[in-house]
Amino acid sequence: MNWKTLVSLTVAIVMGLAAMYVGKDLVMGNRTQQSGAKLVAMVVAKHDMDPGTQLTAEDLTTFAVPAEGVSSAVLTDSKTLVGRVLISPVTKGTPMQETLLAAAGSDSGIIGMIPEGKRAVAIDVNESSGVAGLIVPGAHVDVIATLRQTEGEMARTIVENVKVQAVNRRMGRMNDDPKAEPQPVKTVTLIVDPRDAEAIELAGNNGRLRLVLRGTADNKPTLSSGLTYDQLSGHEPPKPALPTTQPSGPTAMDKFIAAMSTMAQNARPSEPRMERRTVPVIRGGQEGVIVYERPAGIFKDPDEGWTVASHQPEQRSGTSRDNKDRDKDPFH
Repeated sequence: MNWKTLVSLTVAIVMGLAAMYVGKDLVMGNRTQQSGAKLVAMVVAKHDMDPGTQLTAEDLTTFAVPAEGVSSAVLTDSKTLVGRVLISPVTKGTPMQETLLAAAGSDSGIIGMIPEGKRAVAIDVNESSGVAGLIVPGAHVDVIATLRQTEGEMARTIVENVKVQAVNRRMGRMNDDPKAEPQPVKTVTLIVDPRDAEAIELAGNNGRLRLVLRGTADNKPTLSSGLTYDQLSGHEPPKPALPTTQPSGPTAMDKFIAAMSTMAQNARPSEPRMERRTVPVIRGGQEGVIVYERPAGIFKDPDEGWTVASHQPEQRSGTSRDNKDRDKDPFH
């Protein structure tokens, strides 16, 4: 053997033994550090599972991890998870958390995935109205209805930003094999409010429904109030003319004036009540009467305060003496 080859072989053996020694020290050092750390058992999914799955002991597994690296939301007792229902899809190794599970006691399937106060409603779709089969569970959509009215058809958003819970009968992954042909979508199940469910039923019986797919981060409300064919073509019917006749009832100004007039009449001082006496007279061979009056309840003397109110018949203007006799108080 060549001496150069022997030297090279000897050097390689020495370096290999040194690397083994250093690696052993590193591994033993890490084990020593881990043995002193506190470990907790974290519950994880043993395999991929779809929403609606009721967990069993075979669906879960645990492994020990340092306690300081585990979130407080991660569950650590697998016995408490048996019988719970998933509301979100999970993959193998996913740590189990309460946010992935329905309330305790919920039934399996879609029943356990409907939140309190919500309803699940299915809509028939085809290749066009179902966004070409691209809608998947977990997506959010708007529902547009084409409504038939006496004035024509109108397209309007009746329900917006609702969650797709199931496509056909699948509530999770649409296809386990990514290379397989996609299945045709015939029904889509949505989670909606009771009033939205009523709107979908009413619109579905009187028109056509179409699903509109939303972006993942799009939560803005729809501002459109609907669109008619006339608006789309730019030929809107003329607006009705304003009425030219006055309203039959009193206006607000009329009511205000009437109220002010009533207030003024109530504020006006009332006229005093008058008492009257009639005295018959004969002048120039003609009979007549003179009416005297005074405020009632003011004078104590029965013959005080009387003034001439009128003559019957009326006296023509005469001499000053006649005038004095006419105005003279007959009671004095």
